[in-house]
Amino acid sequence: VKCKKHQGIAKYYSVIMEKMIYQAMMYLILAAKFNIPIIAVTGSNGKTNTNEILAYILSMRFSTLKVNF
Repeated sequence: VKCKKHQGIAKYYSVIMEKMIYQAMMYLILAAKFNIPIIAVTGSNGKTNTNEILAYILSMRFSTLKVNF
């Protein structure tokens, strides 16, 4: 049994996920085309702080792009 109240929300999240997947694919394609290294931080704890620290340290020496999904 589907709940009519939440059908619109499911479509909304589906669109967001599709856009996020599309963005991730575009970053990967561009990185591969121009031989740009990618660092991915995964896990359940500490990702935001780790991303910020890595971006700060790497930006001191390299041109960087930090993307949050």
